[in-house]
This record gives sequence, structure tokens and C-alpha cells, in this order.
Amino acid sequence: MHYGCQSAVGILYNLSYELMILEVGLSFQPLQLPYKSYSTLLTHCWFKTLWEKCDAYKIKVETHNVPLKFFRERDDWLMQAFIEAGYSGNDLIQLGKVRVYQQAIFISDVFGADGRLIDERYLEARPQEELWSTLRFPKENPSKRAFRLWARALKEVKAFRAGRLGKVINDGHKIWHWRLDPESNRLLHQAGETVEVYINLRANVYIKSADAPQAQFDGKPCSVQTMSPSRVRLRGSLDSAPRDDPPEDFLEVLQSWGHTWLWKRIKLTGNTDWIAEAIRHNTLVAVTDGSYIKEIHPNLCSAAFFLECSAGRGKLLGAFPEKSLCANAFRGELLGLMAIHLILKAVNQIDQQLEGSAKIVSDCLGALGRVSKLPPHRIPSRCKHSDILKNILVNCNDLSFERVYEHVDAHQDDDKEWDQLTREAQLNCACDSGAKRVIHGCAADELPRQRPFPLESICVFVEGEKMTSDTGSHIRF
Repeated sequence: MHYGCQSAVGILYNLSYELMILEVGLSFQPLQLPYKSYSTLLTHCWFKTLWEKCDAYKIKVETHNVPLKFFRERDDWLMQAFIEAGYSGNDLIQLGKVRVYQQAIFISDVFGADGRLIDERYLEARPQEELWSTLRFPKENPSKRAFRLWARALKEVKAFRAGRLGKVINDGHKIWHWRLDPESNRLLHQAGETVEVYINLRANVYIKSADAPQAQFDGKPCSVQTMSPSRVRLRGSLDSAPRDDPPEDFLEVLQSWGHTWLWKRIKLTGNTDWIAEAIRHNTLVAVTDGSYIKEIHPNLCSAAFFLECSAGRGKLLGAFPEKSLCANAFRGELLGLMAIHLILKAVNQIDQQLEGSAKIVSDCLGALGRVSKLPPHRIPSRCKHSDILKNILVNCNDLSFERVYEHVDAHQDDDKEWDQLTREAQLNCACDSGAKRVIHGCAADELPRQRPFPLESICVFVEGEKMTSDTGSHIRF
């Protein structure tokens, strides 16, 4: 319940998990690796014990909030390259210790900018006062034998990985101490607090300039080969990672979060900025309803949502099903509320200074009470449907505008004419019908598999079923 939250324990879990990724150095999802094969790479800790249990009982833990990404095309984990080169057992453990000390994790870290030659500084032990990464690595103290093994292993990696790295695709963590200034054709070297300037002598050869004016350390990251204490050869430079254009509207934000299965049935009337305008003028009404029909699909619930501007600026409606061992009508209501909150967050991400209010309407007092009174830092243990509530708490609790929660009586169209209903009641009835249609439209042999929610930081799956506090009994014996 803590992971991904801003509680003290949650922050500690996040930090420990990221350190686990750096220390094991084999996967963005280390809890999915075979424990017996790789557990010796990790210092004994709580996450190591958790890893052992997950592997023994076939529990799949999937995290989605780790910012680490491969730096270059065809990049890979350096430890995986060592394994492919034939290293195992104690040798692999020693290589892991040196790798952590050298603050490297990917193959691109130890190769130079040209992608063909090993960056020469990685062949020697990193000076303890120097930082070679923006990441915070665990502490290690490798032996001299381990460093000799490391140098030999890097040469073997170079033999079958050289030339495979492609262009830069993401921002990296490696700190480059050399930069190429293309305009002046100078090399800049960060040496402690000073920036040394190297001027071009011929071709790719540069010589240190004693009388060059102080320069700002800027330009393209590059690698050099040392020829003498004052002379180096340029071995290649790198362009910056491509910058994605910022999303232009909330629909692009929803797409950028991934796990878009919630939004497949969205229908929008009006332009994409009417929701923000409605919030700004306090005219946005967001209504939802959930459905659960045990006789048709006992493990399926659904939700439908309807956003409308009372001043006529636009409309948005959508619906989706979710398969779950804890499916029921209450979960359906919460799913609809979560979908509304995620849409509001996407709108807020486009305009982070947006002010005003949004009215959120449901016919379930229990769901409204849960969502409107979430605790400040984490969802309590054993709270039902904790995955939904946690996703709202972690990601949607800091919106810049006000949310007003309102209850509406359900099924008012059973005993009233349509034109006698308030607009909120009409939209609620429409959502009720939409949620039921989704369930009726699902074939028993084609129910959707359970998937993570957008922005959900962590999921636990057992035999394909997502676990929440409601389903913990399925993994107890």
C-alpha cells in the first residue's frame, strides 16, 4: 500500500527498489527475474526477501514509475552482456560490484560516443571524489583482482558489441566530462571546478590551450583518446536526445500515459479545450455510474462516464469493462470516478494554473465518500478496492481547481418522465444504460484480461489476476 505514495515508508520503498534495480543491473522489473539465478547480485534486504517469495509462489510484480530508460538504440544491460560473454558465479558477482562502483548500468555507459570503443576512463577505478552518474548508486569496495577481471570483461564485451549502439533516444544518467563545441571546434574538459579548453591542431587532434579564455562547459557530449598529458584525439560526439513535442490537448496526455484501454470508447463533442473552459467558468458537470450483473459475468464490472458543460461548450462520454476477482457494483462506481479524475488531471496537465471548479456526480454515496475523503498520504491496509483509491490519491489529489462532489438518486427514470429529471439525473441514467450495455456486449469466452490503470505505480498479478486487498486470500494458504 505504501509503494508509490508520498508517505515516509512509501518514499523509502521507492528508493530501495530503485537501488535494487541499480545493484542487480539486469532488468527494469527485477522482481520478475529468477531468484536462484541472480539473488547473489543483491545485498540482503527486505526487497530481496520479497523477491524470493514472489519467485517461489509465481507472483508477478509490475512497476511503472521508474524513470530509468535505455540511452541509445540497441542498448542493453551491461550485466547481461557479461552473462552472454560467459561470466557467471563469483566472477559475475565481482563484476557487479565493480560496475556499481564505476556507476555504470547500461552498455552505453562504458562505450564512448562513437559506440565502437570502450570509454578509456572506465578501464581504471573511478576516483572516489568523482561522480560518473547522476544516479545515486549503492556503495561498493571492489578488490584489485575484481578490477583486473572488469578490464578483461570490458574488452570481451567490446569484441561482440562494438558498433551496435545506435543514436541517442533518451536522456542518460552518465556524466560526460568532455564536450565538443561545434561552433568554435574546441573541446571542453570538466576538471573539478575548472573547464579546460583544447583547440584543434589537425583533423581530430586537439591540444590543451593555456591562454584560452574561461569557457562555459557546454556542447555535445564526446569521447577522447589521451595521446599525451596535453593532447587528445576526438573519438566521436553525440547529439541530444530527440525532444517530443509537448501534448497539445488532454487526449494526447491520456495517450502519453499508456494503458489506454479505459479510453477506447471515448466520444468527444466540441473542441478539446472546452473542458478547461467549463472548469474555468464553473460549468463542468461530470457524472458516472457503474454496473455489475452477476448472473451474466460474475467477474466483470463496468463503468460509464459523461462530462458536459452546462453552458453548451461540449460533451464527452465513455465506458469500459474490467475483469476482476473482486468485481461488484461498488467497484464499478469507483472505476467511473477514477476515470473522471484521470481526465481532469490530463486537462490540468495542459493548463497547470487552471482555476475554477468541477462538479462530480454519482448515485453511490459510499463511493463519493471514499473518494472525497481520501487520506493525505496512503490508503489504509485492507481497504477494499485499494488499487483504484490509491491511483486517485497518488495522481489526482493535487489538482489546481476545486472538485465538488454531489449525490444523485439512482434510477429516477423508473418512475419519472425524462423531462421531469434534473440534468444530473438524466446523465446518471444515461451512464447506467451505457455501463449495462458494456457488460451485455462482452462474450463469456472473450472477457478482457485485467490490465494496469493509467499512471498506476505498481501491480501484483497471480496467474494473470490482479491482486488488491480484496483478493489477498487467493495467495494465502
